[in-house]
Amino acid sequence: MKNYISAMLAGSALCALGSASPAFAQGSDRAADEDDASIVVTGTYIRGIAPAGTEPISVSRQDIIEAGGVTVQEVLAKIPQLSFFNRQPLSGNDMGVGQRQQPQQPQIHGLPTLILLDGRRLASAGAGGGGAATSIDPSIIPTGVLGGIEIVPDGGSATYGSDAVGGVINMMTLKRFDGVKVEGTTSFADDYKAWRAAATVGKDWGTGSVYAAYSYTKADGLLGADRPYIEQTPRILTCTPATVTANAGAGTTAVQYTYAGVGADGKPTGYVVGPSRCSRYAAESILPSQDMHSVFAGLTQELNSAISIDVRAFYSARKSTAVNAFALVTNANVPATNPFYLVTPAQVGTTRTQRVDFSLAPAVGPNLPTTTRLDTWGVSSELSANVFSDFQLRLLGNYNESKFNSFAYEAANTVLLAQAIARTDPATALNPYAPASTAGSALVARQIADRPTAAQGRVQQTQLRLVADGTLFQMPGGDVKIALGAELLDEDFRARSRTVDHLGALTTPEVAFAGTRTVHSAFGELEVPIVSPESGGPIHELRLSIAGRYDDYSDFGDTFNPRFALSLKPVEWLTFRGTYGKSFIAPSLPQLFSPLNTTQSRTAFILPPGATNILIVTGGNPNLQPQKATTWTLGMDLKAPFAEGLRASLTYYNARFTDKLTAGPFTTVSQFYTPNYASFYIQNPNLQQVLDFIGGPSAFTGVAGFPTLASLFAPDGSRLANSPEYISSGRTGNLARERNDGLDFDVSYSQPMSFGSLEFGLAGNYILKKENAANGVVFIDSLLTESRFRGAATLGANVDNFRFSATLLHTAGNGLAANTTTQTRVDAYNTVDTFLSYTFKDQGYLEDTVLSLQVTNLFGVRPPVNLTAPTGYALGNILGRTFQLGLSKKF
Repeated sequence: MKNYISAMLAGSALCALGSASPAFAQGSDRAADEDDASIVVTGTYIRGIAPAGTEPISVSRQDIIEAGGVTVQEVLAKIPQLSFFNRQPLSGNDMGVGQRQQPQQPQIHGLPTLILLDGRRLASAGAGGGGAATSIDPSIIPTGVLGGIEIVPDGGSATYGSDAVGGVINMMTLKRFDGVKVEGTTSFADDYKAWRAAATVGKDWGTGSVYAAYSYTKADGLLGADRPYIEQTPRILTCTPATVTANAGAGTTAVQYTYAGVGADGKPTGYVVGPSRCSRYAAESILPSQDMHSVFAGLTQELNSAISIDVRAFYSARKSTAVNAFALVTNANVPATNPFYLVTPAQVGTTRTQRVDFSLAPAVGPNLPTTTRLDTWGVSSELSANVFSDFQLRLLGNYNESKFNSFAYEAANTVLLAQAIARTDPATALNPYAPASTAGSALVARQIADRPTAAQGRVQQTQLRLVADGTLFQMPGGDVKIALGAELLDEDFRARSRTVDHLGALTTPEVAFAGTRTVHSAFGELEVPIVSPESGGPIHELRLSIAGRYDDYSDFGDTFNPRFALSLKPVEWLTFRGTYGKSFIAPSLPQLFSPLNTTQSRTAFILPPGATNILIVTGGNPNLQPQKATTWTLGMDLKAPFAEGLRASLTYYNARFTDKLTAGPFTTVSQFYTPNYASFYIQNPNLQQVLDFIGGPSAFTGVAGFPTLASLFAPDGSRLANSPEYISSGRTGNLARERNDGLDFDVSYSQPMSFGSLEFGLAGNYILKKENAANGVVFIDSLLTESRFRGAATLGANVDNFRFSATLLHTAGNGLAANTTTQTRVDAYNTVDTFLSYTFKDQGYLEDTVLSLQVTNLFGVRPPVNLTAPTGYALGNILGRTFQLGLSKKF
């Protein structure tokens, strides 16, 4: 199938190129919607109509320009319904700031959302660390080729299949381009610089157009030290100087000390009472540096009056570089035989083991490098043919691929650490109190830290789709239109990771896994104009839309998802609308097929009756079923006849999620008191029960002296005194529910003025309810600790050749759950972004030159303080006040 689609794509491209003119000339852009009857709007496969029941959010080309920034992510960051998703970089560090930049996927109303490029699916942006995290990265498409973005905030599985629970975001590229355009931007903030250079060349010859665009982006990284408000909360013990926890004797409380100094022999000279606490974030990347190359090409050609072809291709290569201080922090139990051991005042005798929390940074440096590279490319071809009457056939072939490579230092070599701590020779032993105090200690510290993990992931996706649409018959209200289609989707996922020591030897077995799936789909839509303005009657218009889609997955089975929508216009200027539908999210291939791992932990978990020895099983689960959702909306739109240029809309949305995929609750008390989780653990298992519970080959991570699962039990498999008290599943399952609803609103006003024009816009999202719960457990109100309201207000003006706009972005404050700090609430967050441009017109060689200045976060507002967050602050713009200068020239 893949070979067939590749041949079809190549043949279509060659056919179209053979009809294209190779010449290039000066000219102007041509709008993508030159023929409204031929346009397929996001959310439907029927040409020339908007989907009933839904009011899409449209981001115009001018909106994209005025958003500033250099990526699609930064454009989408200013839309309230997307929760300002990119106001803080996402990292691979569980503490919230981090060493590995991960692809970010926006979500409508915080719900899973389908990202499309010209109505076509994209391969996920690799897999984070080769593991189970996959997402679509919008920044792979350069902003210069975007003609606009359409956002449909309503469940879309009846049209597009999996993932469209919150809705659909469709990035629409330019259909035509004629001429040459060059553009560049430079951005700067405190301790930060970024710049972008781009060029687009193309030719439009009436019946077709071809163009190619290239963009290069380079951006600095930021360390925690560059933003002094970033503070690890609570502060950690793993600092330099080290913290020593010493037992004061049998039946007494442990005492913590910090060493006071170190002698020439490397041995501590004394202690002071109290721990050494610090924040490692000063030496950690909170924003990785990035280099990104992006190429995009488009070709459209009318082969004759009935047949046309459209070809799209893109390639993106992004490299992120960060530094990580987390890999340098560790702890060890230090025996009295260590040559640097010093008896603390609280100790009884001289042989008691000390727990020492420390950092390897004095010997290694403040941090270790991490690099991530993401290569994504794709090519698609769509052949359109008018077959009879106004029916049209559209055949799409779409292939795209994503490769992920990372090299990261994420944890110290604990085996080598234990060996170095146990040595008695000061020339080769590790000094945990002062790792750089002697040459031998410094050398072994560097060896302990030298434990990199290399990970690779590859995702391939092949899509073949056939759609026929046109007029089925006529009714008094107008033409009844229909679209019918079928789709084939192949997905292939492969990932591997390996961790080595300073000699290049594997420290754990290499992890490699793969998964494939095939999806066969059939879908249909029916648009029924019950009443139209031409039919007369007491109402102006009434439209009904019915859609449904059947998907058959090779892994979990089939699913059917319908959608019903109604739009009513009692008068021309007022619309009432509503939708009801079902949507779903298929489990990802990593969630299904990632390898199993069984870990033995001897940490105190919240397990009755005070168990401290537990086996935890993690990895893929081939028995996963899709996550299901029921969504419905009610809304109204106003185009006031009494105020030309005034538009307003209000939408109520409601979503109910069942069978949500979440990790097993292996460390929570609820597991043992919820009947639904009875199968997720076994108390006091024997070996055979453990093997049956795992249900397949599994890597085993144990503790010293227990290299295999069998070693935890007697030779016949029965239990021993120190056998695990529990085996518990941390594998992903369909374990949770969610329900939320809220209001979206949008008001805009534009009016010609004597000086040009004036515009005003106000948009927002107010969450009425957001609740989550594990299966069998009562719902918990998430809004107790989350912001309820996000809004954006924009004022714009055109004065001769000048364009100005200012946008206020607002995130309401929120409460905090009971905590150990005195803080009970996070403050609201308000920032102002401004845009100013001047376009040269009728000025000779400066014609079509645009100069622009954007200031993001004009007043340099810091993110609100949140002492319960690991970073000490709430989500917000960590760049601060950022200036961006832009220049573009069209030839």
